[in-house]
Amino acid sequence: MEFLLISENKIKISLAKADLDKYNIKCDDIDYDNTETRKIFWTLFDEAKRKTGFDAAKNRIFIQIYPGKDGGCELYVSKITGQYKKDAADEISVDLLRGLGKKTEKENRTENAVYCFEKMDELILVCKRLRHIGYCKRSSAFSEGRVRFYLLLETVGNRESFIDEYGKFQKSEGIMLYINEHCRCICDGDAVERISTL
Repeated sequence: MEFLLISENKIKISLAKADLDKYNIKCDDIDYDNTETRKIFWTLFDEAKRKTGFDAAKNRIFIQIYPGKDGGCELYVSKITGQYKKDAADEISVDLLRGLGKKTEKENRTENAVYCFEKMDELILVCKRLRHIGYCKRSSAFSEGRVRFYLLLETVGNRESFIDEYGKFQKSEGIMLYINEHCRCICDGDAVERISTL
């Protein structure tokens, strides 16, 4: 079991297969509605607080779950910042985003992902980090005036999950139609390489 503090609002918890076996859970079956699973999560959060200072009890949190190569899994736990008042009777809400599910051929299939950034600096930082980890697939960047910036990536697996720290993943199926109508293309095909040099 490993804890990596990414920022004051985000932590990565890596669980090996032995850890999952210890708690008698499987990555594919994790269900926060289950009382036993909740106890396990809060045991992990208590350990995270003890080892890193990350306190999940004071905010709503969002958990992304991705299966690991060794049969374990990785949890990305993010505090949801902003206006949220928790009454004494309220329970902290936790949302689960199933990562890739079971390892199949789909895991190695390239898919497109679009991220939105409020600042050009955020887009630049993401491109620098992508280049640093060796990203070399097609990527394109778009500008909606000086209000928003978009990055289109070919993705494989969850290597790019850190981008959520800087921008917002766009779930809408019509996002490319919106971008084509309202945005200007900054870089086509090699955005990561070109923007990372800025």
